[in-house]
Amino acid sequence: KTADDVIHTTPSASWARELAPLVDRLKREKADRGRVEVVPVRSHRESSALAPYVNLARGWNRQRDLDRNPIFYGEDTLTPVSYHEWLKRWAVHYVVLPADDPDTAAEQEAELLGTGLPYLREVWSDANWKLYEVKDPTQIADPPATVQRAGADQLVVSVRSKGPVLIRVPYSPWLGLVDEDGHSVHAPKGKDDRLPVNREGCLTKQTEGGEEGQPEDEWTVLHAPRAGVYRITGKYQLPRGTPCPEEMAP
Repeated sequence: KTADDVIHTTPSASWARELAPLVDRLKREKADRGRVEVVPVRSHRESSALAPYVNLARGWNRQRDLDRNPIFYGEDTLTPVSYHEWLKRWAVHYVVLPADDPDTAAEQEAELLGTGLPYLREVWSDANWKLYEVKDPTQIADPPATVQRAGADQLVVSVRSKGPVLIRVPYSPWLGLVDEDGHSVHAPKGKDDRLPVNREGCLTKQTEGGEEGQPEDEWTVLHAPRAGVYRITGKYQLPRGTPCPEEMAP
């Protein structure tokens, strides 16, 4: 961040007051079970303000945003169809439009929302915000899993049966599982010459091809050894994450 970015991304006291009704509504809507797209304002102040409450689809890092979400930066790449595909790709459940002037890279998105998109439903507004619900949204976790909470710090999913579960979280070797007390779950290891046994769960990577000009995604796959609740987080520690070994006992 530049000094100017720091100044403008730090939420002011007035922003905190304006934010309270929106946060309350997002909680009532149970928006923490999917991602929330907030149309960026100058220097992405909304990222700092809302990050503690919901899982944001985008952040303030423009270079990362450009790499992951190029449709917002091309001349003719953002259309009603490509925007819908993007919302589904990132499992966005709600879209927030601030009353503030949008960032230059968000002007097209703000204009698009004003056209009345058929896959969005306005569910709430006040003088500072408009909140849209995405109709029939993509879930962060594929069946047989359901999301209990998709926070900025941790994803909690309930799995109904054993097996692999696609999780729409960008894969990183730092991603790992933790128990209900926050203690790390270590990768399965074998003893002697026996193959490792997956007793607590582990993670792998799955690549999906991009559509409508969007880049390929490397999502996370949870290999659940049984039904239950699994918690995924990113801890910067060694050993890294909870990776599945190349071979495991069936």
